[in-house]
Amino acid sequence: MENAGTTPNFLVIGAAKCGTTALCALLGRHPEVFVHPRKELNFFSFDEKYAEGFDAYREAFTDAGAAVAIGEGSPSYAKRAKRPDAAARIAKHLPHARLIYIVRHPLRRMESAWLHARRSDHRTEATFAETVRQVPEYVDTSDYDRQLAAYADHFPAEQLKVLFFEDFVADATTTLCETFRFLGVDETQEIPLDRAPSNPSLGRKADPPLLKRVKRSKAFKALDRMSPSLANAATKPFQRALNERPNWDKGTLEFVRGRLEDGVRGFLRGQGKDEDYWGWE
Repeated sequence: MENAGTTPNFLVIGAAKCGTTALCALLGRHPEVFVHPRKELNFFSFDEKYAEGFDAYREAFTDAGAAVAIGEGSPSYAKRAKRPDAAARIAKHLPHARLIYIVRHPLRRMESAWLHARRSDHRTEATFAETVRQVPEYVDTSDYDRQLAAYADHFPAEQLKVLFFEDFVADATTTLCETFRFLGVDETQEIPLDRAPSNPSLGRKADPPLLKRVKRSKAFKALDRMSPSLANAATKPFQRALNERPNWDKGTLEFVRGRLEDGVRGFLRGQGKDEDYWGWE
């Protein structure tokens, strides 16, 4: 792959909660690959970022040096419902870029996204079923065929590499070799695998609603500014571990299947997988 200086020549476009963090970290350990250390630059998907201009975006890659493959990972690039302009913007500025899209079981992806939201400051008090039904990006982001279609309108198939989270977990070395080959760098390079993905959303601590309100108070923010370690120690005992996957009630599962099943089956066939590869449980 030709060195493009400070202009990226590959992007990890998603999907969210499918191992993109681990993938970017491992790709960046290859001596011929530069992955921007700050994940989710979101330049092509966030209007306010895009308004800063392409030259400002290129400046983020000035440390790429002599890397052959230069890129970044922003899962928001494959969220058509919320970020519909990303594919067209990427095609405009990076028409020759190689695009990496990693996917996982669509239901497990939604579960992981909800668990992630439970640890953040938004959409945390709604139930899983309410969130899936009321927030369009949950289902849309798992509609992998629809996401790919946006890029197929602008890029030839040979510029797009689809990976499966399940394959990555089972054999990270093979997945990395295939990806390095796609990027045009030495595929035989050995990479330490301590960042291989599993299911990082499970087991992490989350703030219950009352604690979230406390953290938004002026008093807590002042304490956090003065002594972050003390603020963390004061709140840690009140956090709860997210140790169980959300439950799928029959109605919510039927709601999701009705919107995704045909597209998921077609997507799997197109990627050489059995159309029942993931199942619906």
